[in-house]
Amino acid sequence: MNVGADDSEFNAMYREHNRPVYRYLIRRGVEAASVDDACAEVFLVAWRRRHDMPTQTAKVRPWLLGVARNVAFDDFRSMMRWESHPAEQFEGVSRGADDEVIGAETERLVWSCLGSLSESDRELLLLVAWDGLSLRQTAAVIGHSYTTTKVRLHRARKRFETEFCRQQQSQTIDLTMHPATEASTR
Repeated sequence: MNVGADDSEFNAMYREHNRPVYRYLIRRGVEAASVDDACAEVFLVAWRRRHDMPTQTAKVRPWLLGVARNVAFDDFRSMMRWESHPAEQFEGVSRGADDEVIGAETERLVWSCLGSLSESDRELLLLVAWDGLSLRQTAAVIGHSYTTTKVRLHRARKRFETEFCRQQQSQTIDLTMHPATEASTR
């Protein structure tokens, strides 16, 4: 796909990648009031740099997410949101149809665990698990080598798993206490 060739190819690229870029920006904590503007900024940069965009279709989304990452960082710098309230960034984020697959409590636990991780760990996990990018594509988005990305992703997964198990164990409820309590009150 040669996006720089003409308007129709750029429009087709926009239609294909607009929603994933939009969702990425929301997940990165861009305010709801400014996410439309941030998404428009990504595609404005893409339009201006359309001759620099990758020609291979598989590389277009990672390139756009790299631009979106920079736009989101600009938004964060002005709002200082991640530093002041990292766990709150994930409140109210909806995964749509996935809500039916993952129980609400498990989903809340997952978001809580993600909120407790560093920004770079969250980004790696979400790019791979949510955006469905390959390791090479993820490396292109974050600007690291494939090997570095692979190692960092492995470590991020381990930290997430440790935090998930820790939080899950702290929320375990002993249901055997309830029948005994009822029997003693009779």
